[in-house]
Amino acid sequence: MIRELPVDTSRINLVATGHVIPVMPWVPDPANPGRNMPGTDQSRDEVTGLLLWNVDALAEDMERGEVIGVQVGAAHQPVVERYKPVNFIGLSCRVSVDRRTNQVRQYWGASGISELGKSSVPSPTPASTSPSKPTFETPKAS
Repeated sequence: MIRELPVDTSRINLVATGHVIPVMPWVPDPANPGRNMPGTDQSRDEVTGLLLWNVDALAEDMERGEVIGVQVGAAHQPVVERYKPVNFIGLSCRVSVDRRTNQVRQYWGASGISELGKSSVPSPTPASTSPSKPTFETPKAS
């Protein structure tokens, strides 16, 4: 079974909402055993060690807008312009069924962001050993 599907970014136009938030881990809630709550330390990519960020985007060609949150690892918070095209590098989608609700869920991820059609992402570091998750860092906008 395929768990993560690569997305052809030449066939989808995504527009940034301007909303970027840190990804926080879920940790056990001491007050409610068996339940989880958001943690206080930002999550990091298991392979690269970079901080994880959710970058919200809209699919431009849809009849009704649907926001997708794309998880990107970066040393600093990515800066995207509201209502401007955004191009994710290595965009993929993982699909699974939520056991609690029996609903299909999508989890979007990317290895980086490129600006204005050109890649502004540095080369991967030699420490990266996973070909599916290269080490990229999204630079801060000037």
